[in-house]
Amino acid sequence: MSLEISFASVVLTLLLCYLLYRAFGTRKYDPPLPPPAGLALLVVGHFYKLKPDMRTTFKELRARYGDVYFMQLGSVPAVVVSGFSTFKEAFKNSDQFNDRPALYVLDYVTRGGKGIKW
Repeated sequence: MSLEISFASVVLTLLLCYLLYRAFGTRKYDPPLPPPAGLALLVVGHFYKLKPDMRTTFKELRARYGDVYFMQLGSVPAVVVSGFSTFKEAFKNSDQFNDRPALYVLDYVTRGGKGIKW
């Protein structure tokens, strides 16, 4: 009885092992994200949830998901921190947040934080 192993079967086996490692081996070391703020659409993310007065939107999301939750703003992932005590605790060491990216689309849509431009 002869055992013949083809080159294609070896490559496929190694590829399968690599994909299984990537799928299950590295996930346990990733830092967990806060709960998402509902369903994010493919291109716009959670922008569809924002109302002209964004304070009401964030109050509703805070009541539903708590003080810390995850939003996808277009293609930019964002962690939203609500509540003064939670904000104070998160930004106690403010050097960590100095180089975060500017959201120019959000500034344009909200007119610099004055409300959504419809």
